[in-house]
Amino acid sequence: MIEHLPGKLYRTFTFRGITYHGTTDSKERNIDYIFEDKDAHFFLNSRVLDLGCAGGATSFKAVELGASFVCGIDQDRRKVELAQTIASSHSVKELDFRCQGIEDFFVYNQARFDIVMLLNVLHHLQDPFKLLEGLTKSAPKRLVLEMPKSRWYAPYSAFANKKKSFLIPPHPKEFIKFLEVHDYVVKNLRLSPKTIPFLRGQRQLYTLELVDYKTTSIKDIRGLRNAVVVGPGASGKTTLLSKLLGKDSSLSYSQFKMRSKNTFVKFLGLLSRRQSKNISTSFLYIAPSFGAFPLSLRFTSFNWSPNKWIKAIKNLNISVVVCYVDKKQLTHRITDRLTQRFLIDLSHNTQQEIINLLLNHASETFLQWKVIKIIGFIKFFKYRRVLREQVFANLNFSYPDFLNQLAQNGIPFYVFNTNYRN
Repeated sequence: MIEHLPGKLYRTFTFRGITYHGTTDSKERNIDYIFEDKDAHFFLNSRVLDLGCAGGATSFKAVELGASFVCGIDQDRRKVELAQTIASSHSVKELDFRCQGIEDFFVYNQARFDIVMLLNVLHHLQDPFKLLEGLTKSAPKRLVLEMPKSRWYAPYSAFANKKKSFLIPPHPKEFIKFLEVHDYVVKNLRLSPKTIPFLRGQRQLYTLELVDYKTTSIKDIRGLRNAVVVGPGASGKTTLLSKLLGKDSSLSYSQFKMRSKNTFVKFLGLLSRRQSKNISTSFLYIAPSFGAFPLSLRFTSFNWSPNKWIKAIKNLNISVVVCYVDKKQLTHRITDRLTQRFLIDLSHNTQQEIINLLLNHASETFLQWKVIKIIGFIKFFKYRRVLREQVFANLNFSYPDFLNQLAQNGIPFYVFNTNYRN
């Protein structure tokens, strides 16, 4: 049975024996290819969020595949009302369709979902990374994304005049890189069928999963004779070393060279030793910026270089302890660390500058405090710049990418969660 509905559903779909088709839809635009590579348990007993659901085609299919609850969100009221009409005609309790803003969804909604579907939405948004930031904080286990193969920005008509957050539309690879940095890995990538009429040609369909790190205890790490401790800045490496080596241990920075195929590689690290009952335990700390390419002449911002890390670690022929911290805590730690440094620096230097001004210009009180105020502002803006660059540099560290490279190179590794005390 085929039922034609007035308006646009966006996709043709079949639910409980009835095929639904909008009067202005293309019959070739179906949903079969989205679900054909998903196993039978992909949606089973899952809470699903369908952002940009249009007429609800993918939401209804998720219910058929066993989802316990599906929430469909779209900004077009007419499409949402069509979806609600279909759901009411079947008395489907597992579906909830709402007309709501997509970009700000996670700002106003704290509900948790197991799966999020984001199909052909990102290239319509003025600030797509704002949506992705909220999405990663809600941490769904799986993501299903569809988007163009190249840069493209086509705003929804109702928001065409809204200010966008970019000069050049982001490339789809930038979205995937952002998600990978937030611990998602691409499990499947395919192209939409050529027969489906999309503007700008074929689309890319991604399935991503959130990495569930199997962390180890500090007791197991203490059993290692030698290990390299790695991770982004403020991931808890020095704190872990202090716990491993005890209060009586001494941590000393040293710079040394490693010989590799007739070339010398500079290696900046923290070498720590503890002597106990004739047992020597050595741990090496790799600085986050080791082997990195600076992004500015100030050397406060850099792209980390996992290939050089791997090369150095393979030469050492020992195990690796990766300090894991989530992005939210990492940002807080870097902010707190730099804030403390800023306050100490400001307190010490400004006091000295006040003394010098009082000694040299005792009669110009108003001018003195003006100069001191300007000095404070200069230091504050310098602090803000360094903070932004440090956060940017360290948030680019991709745990899935690095752990995958360790596994491919046959390097034994342990993941230690520094988000909480072990």
